[in-house]
Amino acid sequence: MSHPRGRREPVPGDGGDARGRPRRYCGSEISAAPLRGRRLRGFRASARGLHSRGIARGFSRKRLHARLAWRGRRRALRALRGGGAAEVPPSGHGLGAQALSRARLSVPATSESPARLARLVVGVTSYTPPTSEQRNYTLPCQYLDCIRAAGLEAVLLTGGDAGACLERLDGLVLAGGGDIDPRLYGAGTHETTYMVDRVRDDFELALYGAALADAKPVLAICRGLQVVNLHRGGSLVPHVPERFGETIAHRAPPREPIPHGVDIEKASRLADLTNGGALDVVSWHHQCVDQLGEGLRVVARAPDGVPEAIELEDGAEHWLCAVQWHPELNAESNVRQAALFDGFAAAIHDWKGGKQA
Repeated sequence: MSHPRGRREPVPGDGGDARGRPRRYCGSEISAAPLRGRRLRGFRASARGLHSRGIARGFSRKRLHARLAWRGRRRALRALRGGGAAEVPPSGHGLGAQALSRARLSVPATSESPARLARLVVGVTSYTPPTSEQRNYTLPCQYLDCIRAAGLEAVLLTGGDAGACLERLDGLVLAGGGDIDPRLYGAGTHETTYMVDRVRDDFELALYGAALADAKPVLAICRGLQVVNLHRGGSLVPHVPERFGETIAHRAPPREPIPHGVDIEKASRLADLTNGGALDVVSWHHQCVDQLGEGLRVVARAPDGVPEAIELEDGAEHWLCAVQWHPELNAESNVRQAALFDGFAAAIHDWKGGKQA
């Protein structure tokens, strides 16, 4: 009801004082202050709907606005993903890595419906740090952030029957981690060799073989590139500085990522994804390709000659992008790095479409 002097009349029973002045709320009470009589600019209809269901009562204006804004974002995400399978959560996995969110939600162009796109799921390899007091499978969350930002869902692969694991998935990400056992390529253990896990080596070699057999797209990162090379009969340099010197550092001591440049071959899938030429990358390795595996070719090198990316010579039947660096570390701020994940997602859509045709 209108006040004779144009002021807002307090709602009866709303906590006003005897002279009709609205009650003042102290800090501890603000979040639970009733909303009756307040303006909800731009949200009136939504707020009325929340009130009718008893949801808005007990929320401050600021909290209600945030809740309504989040409802709008959820609708947009549901429209994009089609309400399909749940995502891997960005936290609660005990990895000790910071959960990052990328604003870019890039979904490759496709004729398929959003509901169908939401069903595309990829497997990502994980590892067990040898210093763990209990057995924990870990993976830096940036891998999952980049996969989700490309419009895909992800599950961690921890071992077991590689064929059975991959049968239910649409693509494979071979992630980084510790060194591959040098005995797999006929070399002795180097003094710098660390985190060798033969069980993981065998599992990932089998995973790549299963993906290759069904022509499922594979994105191989750092150690993952080395797995691909070994699977095809290649070998590795156990310690990069002993072969290529130290003019270009490929990791910072003791074992930390470090930036450097690479040059990409023009006629390559990698060049198509990144627009080719020079590219700034972040590396974190001390092993690299030595003898190249059968049917592979090097498509990027560091200035010191270290192979930094490989592809299949004839990739028409199988999409493979294998890089020695870590695109997930700066994909949030570098569209050329994010393009590797977007290209991977596009290849999965194409593969899925071909299987369903």
